[in-house]
Amino acid sequence: MATSERIVIAEVERQRMKELVCEILELDPEGLTDSSLFKEHGADSLGLLEIHASLEQEFSISLEQLPLQDLTNLTAVYAAVATARGLAGEQ
Repeated sequence: MATSERIVIAEVERQRMKELVCEILELDPEGLTDSSLFKEHGADSLGLLEIHASLEQEFSISLEQLPLQDLTNLTAVYAAVATARGLAGEQ
């Protein structure tokens, strides 16, 4: 994502995304920040695939064009969902 783009996702949805990731990776939400790398919390390709599928199902979006390795942290998750919805815009 270009640095000039902003992410437009409601706070309640950000919280739900964080909950999903924490459930999948079996993490305490307090231990996961927006910039925490999932792999540092034990995420492997199967975990990333589960996050990918859960986001698609929960938010009724398609992340078909998003490579799994791009799901690195919550910031990347927010950007992916915003992009899938067409909500990432120029500032």
